[in-house]
Amino acid sequence: MEPRNILYAHTIEDSSPSEWQTLADHTKNVSELCSEFASEFGCKNWGRVVGIEHDRGKASAQFQQRLLGKKESVDHKTAGTQWVIDNYRLPGLLANAGCLMAYVIAGHHGGMPDCFFGETSKRKSMNELLHCNYPDANAFDKLMCDERITVPTSDDLEPMPYVASLQQVPKEQCLYAAAFATPVFCRFLFSCLVDADYLDTENVMSPEVALLRRHRFASIKELLAMLEAYMKQLQSSSSLTPVNQARASVLGDCIEAAQWNRGLFTLTVPTGGGKTLSSLMFALRHAAYYGMKRIIFSIPFTSIVEQTAEVLRGVFGDDNVLEHHSSYDFESLNEEKGLEQRLAIQNWEAPIIVTTNVQLLESLFASKPGKCRKLHNLVNSVIILDEAQSIPDSLMKPTLAMFESMVLSYGASIVLCTATQPALDGEWPFHSEPREIVTHREVFDRAFSLRVTYDVLGNIERTSLLDLLCKEQQTLCIVGTKQKARALYQELAQIYEDQRVQSNEFIFHLSANMTPDHRGEVLSLVRERLNAGQRVIVISTQLVEAGVDIDFPVVYREMAGIDSILQAAGRCNRNGERKDDDGNLINGNVYIFELKQDDQDKTSEVAIVRNWLEQMKLIAREIIKSNGNVMDESLVKLFFKRRYAQSDLDAQKLYSDLTDINLIRKPLGNLKFESYEQRYRLIEDDTVPLFVPRGEKARELLHELLQNEHDKVKTANMVMRLQRFSVAVPRYLAQKYDKEGLIKHYGPVAVIPVKEDGVVCYDETVGLLDPGEEVMLPMVF
Repeated sequence: MEPRNILYAHTIEDSSPSEWQTLADHTKNVSELCSEFASEFGCKNWGRVVGIEHDRGKASAQFQQRLLGKKESVDHKTAGTQWVIDNYRLPGLLANAGCLMAYVIAGHHGGMPDCFFGETSKRKSMNELLHCNYPDANAFDKLMCDERITVPTSDDLEPMPYVASLQQVPKEQCLYAAAFATPVFCRFLFSCLVDADYLDTENVMSPEVALLRRHRFASIKELLAMLEAYMKQLQSSSSLTPVNQARASVLGDCIEAAQWNRGLFTLTVPTGGGKTLSSLMFALRHAAYYGMKRIIFSIPFTSIVEQTAEVLRGVFGDDNVLEHHSSYDFESLNEEKGLEQRLAIQNWEAPIIVTTNVQLLESLFASKPGKCRKLHNLVNSVIILDEAQSIPDSLMKPTLAMFESMVLSYGASIVLCTATQPALDGEWPFHSEPREIVTHREVFDRAFSLRVTYDVLGNIERTSLLDLLCKEQQTLCIVGTKQKARALYQELAQIYEDQRVQSNEFIFHLSANMTPDHRGEVLSLVRERLNAGQRVIVISTQLVEAGVDIDFPVVYREMAGIDSILQAAGRCNRNGERKDDDGNLINGNVYIFELKQDDQDKTSEVAIVRNWLEQMKLIAREIIKSNGNVMDESLVKLFFKRRYAQSDLDAQKLYSDLTDINLIRKPLGNLKFESYEQRYRLIEDDTVPLFVPRGEKARELLHELLQNEHDKVKTANMVMRLQRFSVAVPRYLAQKYDKEGLIKHYGPVAVIPVKEDGVVCYDETVGLLDPGEEVMLPMVF
């Protein structure tokens, strides 16, 4: 039996106390790791303090009794929270140093709290924590003395990262930049503590898992050598077309810009201009030159994340590329590789990360340990934000401020990469001025301006549009809504059915009513037919616009924002290789149309203006009309200027809240971490994922789900794997399916069958059917 005066941090199942981790060892290990992580942004001693004090409460008699078998919950975080407030009263520019560390320690298990309890708060507020009774942990001071663990004093604390960087901010913006940077600093320090705490605990509780983290990744210089070899081979096998010459020019500009000072950059390259590999060359050369640690690709759509990750794995191998998004299939890997990937996504330890905007941007405003854990690994990194125009207007201002803060205080370089660069001049809160990487525009202007010709058709009847589509050999038609895409597809298919033509072989439909797996199958078939020169007509929503690698000679696009029109044009004559019958290069054709409204589609003018899509159409329509009814790629800047002028770029009032100097100067800083997280949502929709067991892999998952029907943990763990075979529907629609008895529930998983009792719920051409039409809708074969 171990002496009772030994204090423990963690027990180990089926072992005696002599094998448990002592509080002294855990404190030493976490403080060293946390200090090491925080040293990356110049705050080594801050990291050491929170690492030492985070588990002070475990020295209480009550917590030790709990470890020895007493079944009761014991607060072990408030003791350290209160201690740092009492002992670190060194004022920062705006907030007390002890107060900032208190938020970090208070949140290291459940999440950083709000200062005061709010309407949507789920945790105890900081104010409540500091006014509640908590166990006496004075034994911790004796432990520190006995173990000779020295806690840094107030005088030892380094200046917070933003202090030095304020010299780069206009004087009138300094206090606002400091106010915004204060909770950002808390999050990065919180990340250091959470990762250090979890890693040390894992090392003791699951040493076999911890061993898998010792995987050696290639260095930045090694990765750069791999990319240079790959690009050399790629260029040697490429024909000398105008488009390939333009791609080479973009690559050259990226290589030249790699030695520019760290900062904010834009990379404006037309669709098909090779921006993925060129931006990667910039990032790796920039990282090698400045000794930076990793490259992060952030992409708005999961399908493009998968596509990009596949390209990068082809260059660097599987081991050096981490793919992180909600529907990644870990089960496709062998058991050890799958576990390695699961571990790596916890803290983004890999040198190349390919992820979604949701994962990256929401983590930067998060309060929970799981989301924040990876943040310290963003320090000293190159972040490539692909399709930068996809940042929601309502969150633009806090997002731009976060980018500026990352660059000013955490050694990051950020590249806004897109074919349709948003016009952000004058919108950067702290007056940053990103540098454009592409300087030799004349080369790709010459090449890409010859790819397509735009023709504005104006208002046309549905029958006229269908007639035009029927005359095309290979064409893509993109419309604004799922309902419209499905209706056009079915009307087109009916035309050929009436002629007794097997239209399902060459007419395809794409929308979010289809599972991602189903859409992937359709895109593969479409690509095969395009490459073989066979007839193919695709009716789609805008999900094919950004980053989907398909190439049609003719594209029809319903009127939309000019950025969307240009993205659609990027699916037309993508490689500039369209030829006439004599072998001469010719342009692709992009037709812009509007469908004349049916009576049932008409809504009030006020309702239309309120609709975001209609607002984008209105702006684009007016700009094109003022340009002599001619669509021109140069109009995109004017489009964004007008769009942003009409939008509230801080609709959630996050930026105004985060830069409220009077609030942040109050006791405890009046920070609202839980509230910030709830208000920063890239996707504001109330949807329910419905798992559709379509296809062999999905049926296997259904079988596994049924086997684990009564195991809540296992069914919950399957949710991510099921997303590739699921359709997200509005909650009200899910309730209708439920009312009709079409949904079966297995824990958090809602399953809707493809077909049951003669009722078809999921159609092989248009995807999920609406409630009430399962039997009525004729199948198109």
